[in-house]
Amino acid sequence: MASDLSPVVVGSPISVMGAGLNALASGSGLLSGVITKPAALYFDAILSAAFAATVVADAPVDLYVVQQDGTTYEDSDTTNGYPRDGYLGSFRLRAVSTAQVLRLRNLLTPARDFKLMVINSSGKAMGATGNTLFIDPHTDEAS
Repeated sequence: MASDLSPVVVGSPISVMGAGLNALASGSGLLSGVITKPAALYFDAILSAAFAATVVADAPVDLYVVQQDGTTYEDSDTTNGYPRDGYLGSFRLRAVSTAQVLRLRNLLTPARDFKLMVINSSGKAMGATGNTLFIDPHTDEAS
């Protein structure tokens, strides 16, 4: 007998980045603080962002994970670049400057605490206020 898997929310969305994303220049990145591993197998990443000028359709804002290795983290920072193996996906933008909410779905939760890095590759600076990144932990349950 086949069963379907349905997403089950585990806890509330977790704010990962806020004011640091405001006015983030194109080509620049922002590294989050430590994110305590949620008790969930997956998470969705939710970016809410506006831009200083209209972006080209499908321009990306890239998301990377920086994983903990015991007591330290992979090499990465906004000056030296992003983690080599940590690419999670790209938020693909609409051709507007106004606020848009974008979601990367069903990202595998790392085994330990982690950080996220956003790289603004859109060609335009992010807006001056109101930009946020949340994660929304969930798991699957057979129905």
